[in-house]
Amino acid sequence: MEEIEAEIYLVLQSVCGATLGLEVERPTGDAVHPDLEQAVGAFVEISGETPTSLLLECSEALARATASAMFSSDPSDLTDLDLQDAVAELINIIGGNVRALVSSGSQLGIPKPFREHCSQVGHNKPVHEFTLSCGGMPFRFSATVIGNE
Repeated sequence: MEEIEAEIYLVLQSVCGATLGLEVERPTGDAVHPDLEQAVGAFVEISGETPTSLLLECSEALARATASAMFSSDPSDLTDLDLQDAVAELINIIGGNVRALVSSGSQLGIPKPFREHCSQVGHNKPVHEFTLSCGGMPFRFSATVIGNE
């Protein structure tokens, strides 16, 4: 694993551990390609020397667990907007940590949540992509250099 990928993986582990109290794991078997058709996600852009787009897609179960932990709410009381807000905050926390790895002097944009599939981040191939699970609930994270064909 590349050094930057190892560092991003550590960021994902740290953020999920600190925010949710759950371990990040690499899935095996069928879980390597989880069904995220009903994903709750968010993306954020990092501007600077190496403009980068970060994308986080979570299963609804993980989005609900995230919102429940962040808002100290019963999972059944949460709205779809709560789920999107929580995932947007999660990508914001991850983005703040990844920003330091990308380049000095870079700035983090405002996270943008989405439901189901995100078509707003362009068609560039991700430079770093992870399909993982947190507490057994799948998520996908990718980092794409903007303008990288």
